[in-house]
Amino acid sequence: MDFATRALHSGFDSSAWGGSSVMPIVASAAFSPGTPEALEDIFAGRAPGHVYGRLTNPTVNALERRWAALEEGARGCAAFSTGMAAVSAIFTALTESGDEVVSSTSLFGGTQSYFNNILSRTGVTVVSVDPDDVDAVRRAVTPKTRLLFLEALGNPRMDVPDVEAWSQIAADANIPLILDTTLVTPALFRAKDYGVAVTVQSGTKFLTGNGTVLSGAVTDTGVYRWKDFPGTAVKTMAGKTGSDMAFLVYLRRVARQNMGGSLSPFDAYLAMLGADTLDLRMDRHSSNALALAEYLEGRDDVPSVSQVGLVSSPWHERASRYFGERWGGLLTFRTGSRERAFGVLSRLKIARVQTNLGDARTLALHLESTIHREQSPEELAGAGVSDDLIRISVGLESIGDLIDDFEQALNGAGS
Repeated sequence: MDFATRALHSGFDSSAWGGSSVMPIVASAAFSPGTPEALEDIFAGRAPGHVYGRLTNPTVNALERRWAALEEGARGCAAFSTGMAAVSAIFTALTESGDEVVSSTSLFGGTQSYFNNILSRTGVTVVSVDPDDVDAVRRAVTPKTRLLFLEALGNPRMDVPDVEAWSQIAADANIPLILDTTLVTPALFRAKDYGVAVTVQSGTKFLTGNGTVLSGAVTDTGVYRWKDFPGTAVKTMAGKTGSDMAFLVYLRRVARQNMGGSLSPFDAYLAMLGADTLDLRMDRHSSNALALAEYLEGRDDVPSVSQVGLVSSPWHERASRYFGERWGGLLTFRTGSRERAFGVLSRLKIARVQTNLGDARTLALHLESTIHREQSPEELAGAGVSDDLIRISVGLESIGDLIDDFEQALNGAGS
């Protein structure tokens, strides 16, 4: 089946739910398998089934199957309560004290904050490298390195790294490449085709797209043999399961169960509805973002605009090859000063000043004073954040109305 069809039909058997066209919400904290023997088998992993909502839930499992189907050929997906819960579960599964991680410097502020404030306290060292410097990435890998971490489209630097080069380095070291695909989703980028072992997404963003719920997704693409992973936890799980499902089993049975990042069935239901329109929405997000970026680039009072659909972008050619000329719904632009950035934001009438992105509505944000406010000058530079930068998550509105809104805001804020 093609992507749009999988997004609509994968994940559940409607005949098992009275012919329902959408997966119902199963609102139950616990489940009875019928006998104590059956309950023991489920807890022991000898049989499938539901026993407690923190572990599994039919609605959440349907969403996991739907999300896994978006990454065609994937082993499976584990859903989490937020994108950051998904990120932290990956590092819980794959790292321990004394290990190292090689990461791109072009990162979402929340991920960088997790590295600085949480992961560093566990004794794991994060080695940050310019994603465009492939030789530096290769040199950074040591016998202690357990994974490479990268964003498919940098937020907010708007860069597109050489994923194939990163995946080859990971393969040479026999470790997995973890790719954050939040900004592009599987609708734009087929991660498995480029050697990516695991994708992680904030389902809160474009994947759901309606701005209603938080969620996170970790998908095992099926590329990596977890029996060969050098880390202790997953290697031990691989020995118990005897299969390459070890990573997903660890995420669900250990990381999610013990850290409490379970997704609510109500939120899973709304996220599953969002998948129905993902392919269509990414078309509109992409075309609107490019049109708005072209308008902003044509203004003399806008020093620079970053959007990979622009021919002027250093990453335009690579983005076209990876994303098939749908370049995503995000852009950034500089205003000339911090004061003017605030002036523009305060005058917007359609675009909303909010911290989310990937909503059906256009959202605008000054990053240096919000998400990235605790970062060092070096981290800000690596992420492409300046004090006059505005990030725009371009929504599904009429592009004419959006351009008019930014025109009046820019004009009103002065030069």
